[in-house]
Amino acid sequence: MPCEEETAQNSLTMYNLNKRLIEAYALKNLIVNVCGIMNITKFVMSLLVLFLMMTFFVGCAYASPIITVETEQNSYYIGEEVVFSGVNTITDNVSLFIKGVNYPQTYLFTVDVLADDTWTTTFYLQDYLNLDTGTYTISASSQPSDSHIFNGDYLYATTSVTLKQPFLSASAESSVVARGNNINITGNAPGTTQLIYYIFGTNMFASSTISVNDDGSYSIEIATDTYDTGQYFVVVQHPMYDRLFNIGPVAAESGGYYIKMNVNGDYTSGDAVLLFNTLDRQSANAAQALCQAMDFQNIDDIYVKLTVIVAQPCLTMNPVSDIVKGEPLTVSGTTNLEEGTVITVDVLSIAYTAVDKTTVGSESFINLTTTVVKGADGVNTWEVTFDTTGLNADTYIIEAVTEELSTSPFIDIVWIAATPTQTAPPPFPVVITPKLILDSLTVDPEYSPSVAEGTPISVNARLIIDKNLISTSGSLKFTTALRDSTLWTVDVYKGTTGYNSTSEDALITSFSSTNFAYTISGFVLDYNEPITLVIHLTGLYPAESGNITAFKLDCDPGSGNSQAFTYSYLYGPTHHIPSFSDELELLAGWNFISVPKTLNASNNTFGSLFGNVETSNKNILAYNAQTRTWIPILNQNEIIQPLNGYWIYAANQTTITLTYPSDPASPSMKTLYPGWNAVGLSADESASAKTALAGTSWRTLLPWNLAEGKYDSAIVNGGSDANSPDRLMTPGNGYWVYVDAQSTLVGLTA
Repeated sequence: MPCEEETAQNSLTMYNLNKRLIEAYALKNLIVNVCGIMNITKFVMSLLVLFLMMTFFVGCAYASPIITVETEQNSYYIGEEVVFSGVNTITDNVSLFIKGVNYPQTYLFTVDVLADDTWTTTFYLQDYLNLDTGTYTISASSQPSDSHIFNGDYLYATTSVTLKQPFLSASAESSVVARGNNINITGNAPGTTQLIYYIFGTNMFASSTISVNDDGSYSIEIATDTYDTGQYFVVVQHPMYDRLFNIGPVAAESGGYYIKMNVNGDYTSGDAVLLFNTLDRQSANAAQALCQAMDFQNIDDIYVKLTVIVAQPCLTMNPVSDIVKGEPLTVSGTTNLEEGTVITVDVLSIAYTAVDKTTVGSESFINLTTTVVKGADGVNTWEVTFDTTGLNADTYIIEAVTEELSTSPFIDIVWIAATPTQTAPPPFPVVITPKLILDSLTVDPEYSPSVAEGTPISVNARLIIDKNLISTSGSLKFTTALRDSTLWTVDVYKGTTGYNSTSEDALITSFSSTNFAYTISGFVLDYNEPITLVIHLTGLYPAESGNITAFKLDCDPGSGNSQAFTYSYLYGPTHHIPSFSDELELLAGWNFISVPKTLNASNNTFGSLFGNVETSNKNILAYNAQTRTWIPILNQNEIIQPLNGYWIYAANQTTITLTYPSDPASPSMKTLYPGWNAVGLSADESASAKTALAGTSWRTLLPWNLAEGKYDSAIVNGGSDANSPDRLMTPGNGYWVYVDAQSTLVGLTA
């Protein structure tokens, strides 16, 4: 009511003016009396009176009543403290009111005005009203404090404030953590000052609170020194609007923790109900039961789920390609050891491996140290580059070692010596199932003859998943045949965000991995609404001669849901697997070989089988995995054993014919020691790695391609596509196999 407000303001102005006139007249009389006593002239007295009146009237002009209100910021998340402040020269207090869409003018409370006419207040709106998100008008009124109905006849001021819905995001710095390193979780949680986190593992439960910073960010470090290796389920909880945790853990007298719920208040209050004891549930089931309770419609708490694997420390080396003398030799690998760990890398001529390194000249041995660099998903990296100008043209063994690992050094071999059809991409979106849609997928660059080994490749995809597709017991697995420097990043958004449409508020969590195969547990994908995965993959084109699976998706929906399904995106020409006969074809140079069966007694020694091979005075070498040393074969009468891998040098290409007894004995057996072992396949024909290595604790198999004289890509126990354990091992080839524990390898034939 502008007219009434103006009338009220004019009335107050006249009141202040009359008050000032009365005060001025009284002071004038005082001055006249004083001047009379002091015999001051009327002229001087008039000047004093004029100055006095001007001072009072100017003061009166600036004495108009003032009331203001302002917010510290334009918007707040519901649950955050709201700060209002202003000036009031009219009364000793300010009455605050709020009004919004479909929300009538409502009294909040009264704030006292300070002696300097300023006022300020900090409070939680939700303590007074249950407000929805939106924009609200705040009125600061000079009306009497005992009146709780807004009266526009009194002077007042207004400002606007926007209330936003709180959200929660959480990401683990790594989904795989070396035992002894910390689990680091970061995220944003506006609208609260505290969170609760829970960790569920096999026979293990832990929980604590997390402090949230003023800007809504938070971080937590969880020590794993006392954790056994295995998978752990993490839940981070936000109290939302009421700032009360309606669900939470309470220590049980009999052991474990009670998970309690109170729909009307804090979980620690006496009327909270018991949901379950953590000792009575398995890890994944307990975590899921907690989340299902927070999905209850009368609970406003929200949560984010993560999984973390605590693993034993490990060290790996990427395959190294042959180079020309004088070219830089770059050796790199991965580890889950912490950033800054020192790694020593040796490059040693194979011809001198039986000699103490301290006696080897610089032309056959070089050594460098490097430190671990932080990588993604707990897979940190290391790299060194050697100058090969001073090395001989020869074959070299590369070892990478660190004092923090008790496992065998990883070994690769490199030669230092004196180069289809395009697959048309499918149209998008692809409806893989009615509940899973591949909204988009692009590979850059498009395949062409110029794409060769080492070409950087990137894959971008967007996957929309229905809320009922994957249960907690299910999983989503991504694999690729890209090699070296592989990096997956997966952002999880709530809702069916369209192509290139994302927002911070919709982001739930993010994952990353540098493994060729990456599995996301259904536990972190099972939300009570559809989700969108934005996937980015980078890697290098491998040394393959066939179509590669640039991107593969395997979905296991979990128990009680639909059948599992797979989607693959092919890129490049066709792969060829070499066959084997009863002849070993030795190429010029070093060859990694084995014999598939027990040989005929007349032709089963090194002297009888390889006596005609021109070795240029280089020893045939075997590898002792127990002592981790190379053993030169000096006794020509030593018998060649199946399941063993041997290195032999041939000056020229040579064919070796193998003969077998008519009444073979029982299958051969070989003890494998923790770390790398040199082995061969003992079988009548090619067999899958899964079959040939059954019964052992193998982790990785590095095949030697005898026909091409180089390594093929590694086979991984539990891998897929190019790394699948279903890939064939070929008789006659040599292999490096890495095992975690002492095992016995048994041949498939005698």
